Amino acid sequence: MKTDEKNPPLGSLFDDFLDADGMLEEVTEGAAKRVLARSLAAMIERSGKTKTRIAREMGSSRSQVNRLLDETDMGVTLHTIMSAARAAGGRVRITIEPVD
Repeated sequence: MKTDEKNPPLGSLFDDFLDADGMLEEVTEGAAKRVLARSLAAMIERSGKTKTRIAREMGSSRSQVNRLLDETDMGVTLHTIMSAARAAGGRVRITIEPVD
């Protein structure tokens, strides 16, 4: 972004704002869950399987699949996520990156 000495940018990065407000972790977790839920829903749709069939293949219940697809439900385990991805014909990849 080009800076103009007559009109310098005020404030900081949005992440800095959220961090100062104590909301960065919560917002980041929520965004990650939304991406996860949407990716899993797309994978299930692409597989042509019903949620009931996915649940059966996971050895779980349809309500558990619904919790995975609920963008606001943060109480899902890695095991459950991986089981659902496998049942839908996918896999889970996790990346941990350093914070600059």
